[in-house]
Amino acid sequence: QRFKDHCLIVVGAGGKADEVLCQRRLQAGGRLAHFLMRCPEDPRVTFSITDDGLQHDFFTWQPPKGTMGISSFAAKLQAKPRTFWTKNGPDGIELGETHCLTVRYGTTGTPRHVTVTDEKGNILVEMSGQVVVDPDMYTAETLQVDVHNTELNAFGSFSWRFVTLAVIFQLLWQIGKISLSIN
Repeated sequence: QRFKDHCLIVVGAGGKADEVLCQRRLQAGGRLAHFLMRCPEDPRVTFSITDDGLQHDFFTWQPPKGTMGISSFAAKLQAKPRTFWTKNGPDGIELGETHCLTVRYGTTGTPRHVTVTDEKGNILVEMSGQVVVDPDMYTAETLQVDVHNTELNAFGSFSWRFVTLAVIFQLLWQIGKISLSIN
């Protein structure tokens, strides 16, 4: 359940089923990452079942960097580019021509991890969560997307507008306190 709660990772071509599934997840208040591929049989997407003797699933979290931009599909979902301090909206990138996306299966046999590498094998993105590859409309409408552990809901980040307002308020408060304590 913790992988489902942490992030829903959708690997798809950006069709109607992708949109329905992603909108449902965002309405549920959970994190979302979408990796846009060309078609359902995109050769850049591979699957890996590792039998390395692990008894417990591992967890990785290296979301796409701001320099990777956002896909046109993610822009429809109100995604904004990542900055150093903030990230608004879901993560969503389009696989580059030289990128390779590998879906890795967890110890339970379900897809849990996504790794995006460049042509040299450098890891660009590595995320763990509930992975859905090329969902159909039935999956998009019936998949359980709710977040049970509320501590894993997506959370807001600060806004300079509100930070500036708070600093001005605190400054006025401190000036008032000092001026009253002098008397």
